[in-house]
Amino acid sequence: MIYLDYQATTPIAPEVFVAMEPWLTTHFANPHSPHKAGRAAAAAVESARADIAAMLPPGGRIISPAARPRRLTLP
Repeated sequence: MIYLDYQATTPIAPEVFVAMEPWLTTHFANPHSPHKAGRAAAAAVESARADIAAMLPPGGRIISPAARPRRLTLP
């Protein structure tokens, strides 16, 4: 089967699943909550943001090659 409905769902790379599995199964928590699990989730979110920011050009901006360029910035 060729699946073309990626607006509804999109498969993820196996390495992404491995990285996310703990947060989807046993370590899930609201990163805005003050309890221990929430603080761990918040730390994971901040770590992921730092990892992504390190892959971006200096200044944290990329301009897409689309017809109407859109800017992506990380807070």
